[in-house]
Amino acid sequence: MNDTPHPTIVDDTPHLAPVLLTIPQAATALQVGRCTMQELVLTGEVRSLKIGRLRRIPAVALDEYVAGRLAIAVAV
Repeated sequence: MNDTPHPTIVDDTPHLAPVLLTIPQAATALQVGRCTMQELVLTGEVRSLKIGRLRRIPAVALDEYVAGRLAIAVAV
């Protein structure tokens, strides 16, 4: 047997947050259900875009949605 320790592999590549999210990913980020997320997208409350046949939600669109909801809550 070889008692030589294995070299440690260091992964120093930056881990970037996704820029575009799927419906389930966006739903998880907002802590809502998939159907609720689909409704927010279909009504235009959360901006989205299509890439071919795929529907994607920009991560910034979730920030905008939350900021808008907070503004409404503060105004009330």
